[in-house]
Amino acid sequence: MVEQGTQGHRRSGEVLLPVVLAAVAVAVVLLAVVARPSVASPEPTRPPAAAPPVAQPTRVLLVGDSLTHGYRGDWTWRYRLWQLLRAERRTTYDLVGNRDDVADPVLDLTGHHDYADPDFDTDHAASGGMYLTRMRYDVPELAAATAPDVVVLLIGINDLRNGVTPGDLAAAARTFVGEVRSAAPDVDVVLAQLPHVHLPLVADYNARLDVLAAELATPASPVVVARSAGGFTAADFWDRLHPGAAGEVRIARAVHGALAELGRVTEPLPPLVLPPAGPAQAPAGLRAEHGPQGLVVGWERPAGATGYVVAHRPVGTGTWQEVRLNLPYVRASGLAPTDVVLAGADPRLAHEVVVRAARGGHVAGAGASAAVVVPALVP
Repeated sequence: MVEQGTQGHRRSGEVLLPVVLAAVAVAVVLLAVVARPSVASPEPTRPPAAAPPVAQPTRVLLVGDSLTHGYRGDWTWRYRLWQLLRAERRTTYDLVGNRDDVADPVLDLTGHHDYADPDFDTDHAASGGMYLTRMRYDVPELAAATAPDVVVLLIGINDLRNGVTPGDLAAAARTFVGEVRSAAPDVDVVLAQLPHVHLPLVADYNARLDVLAAELATPASPVVVARSAGGFTAADFWDRLHPGAAGEVRIARAVHGALAELGRVTEPLPPLVLPPAGPAQAPAGLRAEHGPQGLVVGWERPAGATGYVVAHRPVGTGTWQEVRLNLPYVRASGLAPTDVVLAGADPRLAHEVVVRAARGGHVAGAGASAAVVVPALVP
C-alpha cells in the first residue's frame, strides 16, 4: 500500500513540474519585457518638401529710334531705367530685344558697345532713324522671339519731321499694338509721349496717345501712357532732338511711372537728381607744344564727342581764350582729329591748355576735361 501511495505521489509531482517550469519561463519573459527600455516608434518617412517656384523675371521690350538706341559715350535712358528697376525688392527684370549696341553720333555707324557705363542689361529693339510708319523689324516676329511681358514704344519724331501727320502716326501706333498682340496677346503696353515739346505737331500726337490707350486697353492687355514730355525743355536735348544726361533721367522716370501704373513696379521713385550735361569721358592723350604759328594741340577723341572747347592762357593769368571746334571733318575717315593750332600764344611764356569734350550744345564740366602745361621756349 505504501509503495502504491509513493508511486501515485511521484506521478503527481511529475505532472506538476513541467507546469511550474513553464510558469517560471513565462515570468522571466515578462520581466525581461518590463525591464527593457522603451523605444519610440520611428516617424513615418515623409517626402522632401517641394522647392518654392522660382519667380521669373519680368521681360521688358524697349522699341524706338535713336532716342532709345543711344550713342557712344551715353548712359542712355535704358541705363537710367535699369537703375530704377534694380531698386525693386520683389521683382527682377530682363530687358529683351534683338540688339545691344549704341551708335556713333558723328560717323553714324552702329554696332558700338562703349556705353558710359556698360554694367546693365543692354538688350533693346531700337534703331536710330527708324520711323514708326516704316518699321525696320517684323513686329510679330520680334514679339514672338522676345516674349515680352511689357513693351515700351517711344518713337515717332522722325515721322513728324518728315511729313507724317499726328493722326497717321497715332494710327501707326495702333497697328503696332495689334502686331505685338498677334504674338503676345497678354502683353502690357506703354505708349511713351515724345519729349520734343519745343517742336511742332508733338503736342497733338501726345494728346492722341491718351485716347488711343483708352481705346486699346483690355483686361488681358492693358495700355498706359508714359508722361515722358513732362518737365522737358529744349535745354534737355544736346541737338534739339536727342536727350542729354538730364533728358535720359526724365524719360526713364516717366517710363517707371507707367510701369507703376501697370503694377509692374512697387518701389517709389527716388528724389529727382539731374546729372551734369556733356560727355562723361575726358579727351585722352592730350599733347601741346609751341609751334611757329602758335600752340599746336592734339588729343584722342573720346567716345561720343561731337566737338570740343579748347581754352588756353599764360600760366598765372586769369583770362582764358576759348576756341570751339566741331567734328564734321572726321565723318569720312573716323580718325582722331588732326592737331589744331591756337594762334596768338606767346612762345616766351608757359601756357595752360584745357580741352573739354562736347556733345552738341552740351559741354563737359571740369570733371571730364584734360589739361596740360606747355613750358616756355627758351630763346
